[in-house]
Amino acid sequence: MKKEEKTARLPSWGFIISKAGLAVMITAATLLLVWCCRKSSLFASEQVRPFAERTLGVLSRAFAFTGTSVAELLLYALVVGVLISIVWMMIVCIRGPYRLRRFLSWLSALALLASMMFLMFEGLYGCSYAAKSKLDALHLQVKERSHEELAALCGWLAKEAEGTRAAAGFQAATPSAETFADDAEAVARIVSAYTGTGQLPPKRVWLSRYMSYTNLTGVFCPFTGEANVNANDMDIAVPFTMAHEIMHRWGVTAEDEANCFAFISLYESGEARYRYTAAYMGLLYTLPKLRKADKALYQEQVDLMSDALKNDINAYYAHWKQYEGKTAEVASKVNNTYLVLQGENDGVESYGKVVDWLLAYHASL
Repeated sequence: MKKEEKTARLPSWGFIISKAGLAVMITAATLLLVWCCRKSSLFASEQVRPFAERTLGVLSRAFAFTGTSVAELLLYALVVGVLISIVWMMIVCIRGPYRLRRFLSWLSALALLASMMFLMFEGLYGCSYAAKSKLDALHLQVKERSHEELAALCGWLAKEAEGTRAAAGFQAATPSAETFADDAEAVARIVSAYTGTGQLPPKRVWLSRYMSYTNLTGVFCPFTGEANVNANDMDIAVPFTMAHEIMHRWGVTAEDEANCFAFISLYESGEARYRYTAAYMGLLYTLPKLRKADKALYQEQVDLMSDALKNDINAYYAHWKQYEGKTAEVASKVNNTYLVLQGENDGVESYGKVVDWLLAYHASL
């Protein structure tokens, strides 16, 4: 091929500058949108979040043609694509002509892709962190409460769990594919009834065992509107995670609030299986708080529990202990940083703040 033909096929400087300029403009527009939402929770609540909910609903239906998580497949494709692109660019920079122009063209293309993903993420999910809490509609009174009230909450949760355990039919193991699918359909139906919206079932992560090393039980993907759940979790806990991730699609971004809505929707479903998973997970969040606050009251509550319930709780901790390690620590730090950047100052500790909401809910009964 002649030199003139090779030069003609190269991206022009004008095209490279256009891509870089567009990336900067999209990023600036996204940052402006984020700033507006954080300055006005009313704007985030009445303009951005409703648009995001509708769009996420459309996306989830668009990708409902397959039971496989499209988000998971896209993630793998993105990682592989970026790695191949990096290797190709290294080869070009070492051996090829016009290295600078090719490198800048590649870099501007990556910047444009990243800026578009940034805009989509913030518009469909991130900006909703600044919206008013949907829990405000429940008029729950969150306030400082005594250790006795915390103990009473533990006692109530334990009683609810023990009253539904036999009928729940859970196993102290990871769910089968059939059980996962049945729970996904049921939880979607329960959440749909509670929220008054049509919610589709969550999808299982196929590489769930490897996901467990990050200590993540579920991930909501705003790019596809899919609620993705780690199927390598305990059978007892999976329905709660399903409800939690679907609540994110409903526009509940804060982790403690998603936990609270998951608890209430499952508990108020009237179905023993899902009342049990709600009470069980409530105990997993509440017992450590009571142990830290008052060891005597904690031991008193533990002594009152049935052996079967205590075995279920111990099985959960035993299951996750095998996945502790450096990967989990790094993933937790990344998740913590993400949550702080989105305005959740408590980071990963925000998951446990659901106890404050559970105390308020229990007091309202």
